[in-house]
Amino acid sequence: MRRILIALAAVAAVLAPAACASQAAPAAPANCSADANAASGSDLVACMTAHGVAEPTRWAAEVEEYRPYDDADPTMAKLATNLAKYHITPAELQNVLASLHP
Repeated sequence: MRRILIALAAVAAVLAPAACASQAAPAAPANCSADANAASGSDLVACMTAHGVAEPTRWAAEVEEYRPYDDADPTMAKLATNLAKYHITPAELQNVLASLHP
């Protein structure tokens, strides 16, 4: 009986770290809104992903590149104009903008 318990403990010790490592960080809620001026790249990506943006890493990099954004522009028109240069689809642009606030 003691050997069985030792064997089970050994198996549990091996499997426990793998189980914890396989658990991903919780996803951002669909209603998240990242600060376009201050959010980190990973926060931008998480929020864009939650909003269904197909290429969140690409667009997060563009958001960071065109900083700063004017607080007086709640529609983020400057960003929309800059992203249009990259032939972003209207649906994708809407999702990107929905994930941000100035």
